[in-house]
Amino acid sequence: MKDLNKEKIKIAVIYGGRSKEHDVSVESGESIIETLTNNNSYKVFPILIDKEGKWFLTEEEVFPSTSPNKEGNLVKKNGEKIKIDIFFPILHGRYGEDGTIQGLFELSGANFIGSDCRSSAISIDKAVTKAILRSSGLPVLPFISFTSKEWKEQKEKILTNLENTIETPLFIKPVAQGSSFGVHFVREKSNIENIIEKSFEFDDKIMIEEFADGREIECAILENRENNPSILSSPLMEIIPKSEWYDFDSKYTDGMADLIIPAELDESTKKKIQEYAKSAFRIIGCSDLARVDFFYREAEGEIFINEVNTLPGFTKLSGFPKMIDAAGISYEMMIEILIENNRK
Repeated sequence: MKDLNKEKIKIAVIYGGRSKEHDVSVESGESIIETLTNNNSYKVFPILIDKEGKWFLTEEEVFPSTSPNKEGNLVKKNGEKIKIDIFFPILHGRYGEDGTIQGLFELSGANFIGSDCRSSAISIDKAVTKAILRSSGLPVLPFISFTSKEWKEQKEKILTNLENTIETPLFIKPVAQGSSFGVHFVREKSNIENIIEKSFEFDDKIMIEEFADGREIECAILENRENNPSILSSPLMEIIPKSEWYDFDSKYTDGMADLIIPAELDESTKKKIQEYAKSAFRIIGCSDLARVDFFYREAEGEIFINEVNTLPGFTKLSGFPKMIDAAGISYEMMIEILIENNRK
């Protein structure tokens, strides 16, 4: 780890946001802010984006710069400029994890933690991610995807393709939502048209995917550019939901799921999943961190990549920090590594 300059590093933590995952992001942001505030090396600027998209530094509205500016990359209403050294966006879902805010930072020349605009935009779209991973030889479950426009114009064709491609039970998912918002578990196709219509309330593009009926395994990826190799794949975590599948309540209600670290798997399977996770991270072009989710059909020995999450939950109780901690890296050290990665 490099020696930190005596002058405090100015870190802006960006949290909240316009997506349906606003409240989850607030929890992640507050956890990071608490950790940074306890470290004398940093001066912390907590930037809450409200549900309308306005930026607030404490209770004062501020505005991000859209072009490179040596004097400051945040502007107060009175015109005062603030020079932030590193932005730490911990926004989940749309307008934060989808390349939009990353593109803003790139336009303004700001240093920021996480994946760039392109890889974030790829990762947020589950169907595009799976198509890229599949074309690269990595295993994904059978799926189809289509937009609301395609559904209106080619409904019968899509239903025929679905009938010939994917058997029930299956999942219908908005491609760009997190935390299982808008996800439907479907046992019979008799009412599938109505369920598809409901899913379009969450996104204008959805995917329909085969039900894995397997164990849910996750792997955390942390990039440390001072190390060689620079990409760490963590000990694995198994999620055992108390409900039929890992829905929103299972993810965010205490006691609704068991998180097992390390996952009880044979060494060969562990290594294969960890290598798949690192490969997915590289192929999508991610930076700094990601959580890669898997399904494992134990009887068949089949592994499938479910998704790549470029800004996973960041509370101290979230799965991502727990997996990194199991690799011997504390929450505080993990944040320090991410900051050091982006000091220029």
